[in-house]
Amino acid sequence: MSVVSVFPLDAFCVRLHGSIDLPDSVTGVFSRWVFQSVAPGLGNLSSCVARTAQRRRHVIPFDPQSVSQRSQRNRLASAVSAWQSLPLPARRAWRTLAEWSSITGYQLFVSHHMRGLV
Repeated sequence: MSVVSVFPLDAFCVRLHGSIDLPDSVTGVFSRWVFQSVAPGLGNLSSCVARTAQRRRHVIPFDPQSVSQRSQRNRLASAVSAWQSLPLPARRAWRTLAEWSSITGYQLFVSHHMRGLV
């Protein structure tokens, strides 16, 4: 994630959430910037209390739509559908199995389904 100061917003704490088009300080070309809340100390707007705000460039995610990626998405959709069709006693059993770990019964079921164990 590239963070560059291109707008004098560090002078005050930004309480804006969302995006805005701002000019680049070097090229003058407008680009989309996102403002968001982050955990204390992780923000890049230093004037904000406890550094809880961040400004970053908006990035459109790369989505190659490869055969492998589509296959994994289909498997995940199948796992979600299978969980939703499980009767309540079976869901409770998965939740009980997951109690020993830090994940939920749903996450355990999906994990097993994705690996072909269900």
